[in-house]
Amino acid sequence: MDGTTGGVAVATDRMTARLLLVGAGLGILANLLHPVFTPDTSMSDFLATAAERPDWFWLHEGLLIGLCALAAGLVLVARRLLGGPGAAWAVAAAVLTVVGLALSAVQIGVLDAVVVPQLGELDPGGGPTTELVALLDRALLGMTTFLAWGLGGLALGIALLQATWAQVWVRWTLVVSGAAGAVVGLIMLM
Repeated sequence: MDGTTGGVAVATDRMTARLLLVGAGLGILANLLHPVFTPDTSMSDFLATAAERPDWFWLHEGLLIGLCALAAGLVLVARRLLGGPGAAWAVAAAVLTVVGLALSAVQIGVLDAVVVPQLGELDPGGGPTTELVALLDRALLGMTTFLAWGLGGLALGIALLQATWAQVWVRWTLVVSGAAGAVVGLIMLM
């Protein structure tokens, strides 16, 4: 970095790319290592798995760190678009991503990582406490999917289309995946 505006932009672009790659990598790795549950898995089996796995906490914290890196990268992309075409959409994308990340911090970093493994002891019969935590978990995941990865991705895609910044396939991938994420998030909330 040479202290000029061009040098700062190049350094910021490199940092953005690194954040996006690290975030995606951590997210993929954590999800690959996460146990897979079938739709007919009982709540008691799910809670037993969460309580017995020594890596449960770290898988979820790794996923949360990955989401933080992705969100930071997306905010830097939005920042790069300020002052030009698509700036308003870029600001909307950044705000939606940060709000979604805050919801993810509660859902993944607190409920999934800390509370779920202890639910078997707190509510051994899978009663009202377990049902409430499960409902909150699903609702927060649905809201995160709708706001950050749905509407936020859609807004960023529209911003990039207006700014003609980034490859065409990247712009349209964000638009389409953002719209799909918004629909999936709404379905999750129903």
